[in-house]
Amino acid sequence: MFVGDNIKTENSKWEFKGHVAEIFDEHVKKSVPLYHEGHNLIVSLSDFFIQDNSICYEIGCSTCNLSYLLAAHHSTKKAYFIEIDKEIDMIRKAKEKYNLENLSFINEDIINFEYGISKTKLYKGVFS
Repeated sequence: MFVGDNIKTENSKWEFKGHVAEIFDEHVKKSVPLYHEGHNLIVSLSDFFIQDNSICYEIGCSTCNLSYLLAAHHSTKKAYFIEIDKEIDMIRKAKEKYNLENLSFINEDIINFEYGISKTKLYKGVFS
């Protein structure tokens, strides 16, 4: 089954490999209602949670649009944004698009990823 923009899937088996990374941004804007508005709301609300030395993970970052907005918005704080995605093509695309000192990218499945902080701190920084 094709879901638009020549992206093929089968019953909830979404994969964002290969050519999908190149067209993902345009596709998601058309597919997710209020995509930009949701990102802007999260950035505004993040002022209440992200502080100096915060570590924020975006799990399944795709091309990193949300975390880039957060990292840029909080660039004067010593906050760090770690992007995790299991699809190497998404990580490559994100790295092409964004280069901020407080933004890093990891190509790994979140099931296998070892988070560098305690679970009590993790809740504060997970946006996705």
